[in-house]
Amino acid sequence: VTVAHPSTTPADLLRTCSDDAVRAVQPEAVMASLPIAPGPGSAWLIAVGKAAEGMAGALQRALEAAGREVGGGLVIGASEASEVRAPLRHLVGDHPLPADRSAAAATALGELVAQLPGHAEVHVALSGGATSLMAAPRDAMSTDELSSAFAALHRAGLPIEAMNAERRRLVRWGDGRLAEALAPRPTYVWLVSDVIGD
Repeated sequence: VTVAHPSTTPADLLRTCSDDAVRAVQPEAVMASLPIAPGPGSAWLIAVGKAAEGMAGALQRALEAAGREVGGGLVIGASEASEVRAPLRHLVGDHPLPADRSAAAATALGELVAQLPGHAEVHVALSGGATSLMAAPRDAMSTDELSSAFAALHRAGLPIEAMNAERRRLVRWGDGRLAEALAPRPTYVWLVSDVIGD
């Protein structure tokens, strides 16, 4: 941190440090220099999580800078306000407890995966909150039952790793099922975790 004026108060210095630290971990900053190789054909994007919009924007810019066309994709985030650009589609899921919007997002994700060309290159960007934002129940469980199960895990006070181990068994796209659905397409996964030490 460079302090512009030596007369800065301790409070101002702390504020500057805090602002710089927050700026440094914004998805746009973290993903500013992605190693995207130039190549033929279009790439498709799937971004899910609380940082989905920023990650998708950074990926889209990186692909375009490498001369790659973005064929389409889906961004599932937590914010109604979005600068997601075409040809990407933007949906908002529910967080921290999944509900109807999350179920609709999971359905839209299934529709996108079904229409992807078999040779398409896919870039998947995941960040914190992804499990809830695209959660649809697996098997015969209802959306309300899934939400109740998530709420019970929250009330139990489990560490996030233990909660995720339970939640991924309950949801349509958990436990590697999205990776299975995308195979054998070449797939790149970009992760931003909000779990300390992850």
